[in-house]
Amino acid sequence: MPISHAVWTVSTEPEEISQGILPSEQMLEDMIVAQPRILSSEWMLIGRQVGTGHGGWIDLLAIAPDGTLVVVELKRDKTPREVVAQALDYASWIESLDPEDVAVIYSKFKPGQSLSQDFQAFFGPTLDEDTINENHQVVIVAATLDASSERIAAREFQIDGSLALEKLKGGYHKHLVDDLERAEYVVPVEWGHTVQEAQAVQEVGMFGNQNTVCRPKTPKTPKWRSTVDRLKEKFGITT
Repeated sequence: MPISHAVWTVSTEPEEISQGILPSEQMLEDMIVAQPRILSSEWMLIGRQVGTGHGGWIDLLAIAPDGTLVVVELKRDKTPREVVAQALDYASWIESLDPEDVAVIYSKFKPGQSLSQDFQAFFGPTLDEDTINENHQVVIVAATLDASSERIAAREFQIDGSLALEKLKGGYHKHLVDDLERAEYVVPVEWGHTVQEAQAVQEVGMFGNQNTVCRPKTPKTPKWRSTVDRLKEKFGITT
C-alpha cells in the first residue's frame, strides 16, 4: 500500500502546499543520505549503492531498532516491472546475509566506524546479533507512484506471500521432529503474573517473538535480559 505525504500550512484553514519537482532522483538519494529522517526516524542508514555480487546495486540499505534490514529502492527512470523485479531480487539476496556481512557493508559506508557502537548511539539499546536480519523490508521511493507501479507491486508481493503460505502448509518443521534443539514444541503455561491489556508495554528495542512462549538463542542475549528487567520494573515484580 503506497504512503503519500503532504505538507500543509499552519492556520485555522490549512491549505496543502503544492508539490515541487526534483531535478533528478539522484538528488533525492543525496537528500536522504544527508537527512535519513526524510524516510523514517526509526531507520539508520548502513549502506549506499550496495553491490549484490551479481550485477545489482541496492540504492540504500538501512537497519531498524529490532535488527530488520530495510532495502530502499529509488524508482529513477525504471519501468514499473523493472523496479518491482529489482526490489524482489534484492530482498532475496538480503535474506542470505549474516551479521558479519552486514558489518562489512557498514564498514564500506562508514569507514573506520563500528556498526554496534553506532547502532547503540542511534537507538539506545545494544545491537543483538541474534536478531540482525531476522526480518527484512522493501521500500520503493518515488516522487510519484503511478497506477501501473502500484498494481504490479501489489500483485507481485501478494504472489510472493501466497507462495510462502503454501510452503508452510506443506509440513512446517516436520523434518525437525527428531532434533531436540530445533524442533517446535507445544508447552503448558502457568502465568505467575498477569496485567490488563491497557497496561501492556511496547518500547523500542524490546525483545519480541510471534509465539506465546519462546526461548532466546542464549539467555545472555542483551535484548532478552533488558526486556525481562524492564517488564519486572513496570509490573512491580520482585522475584
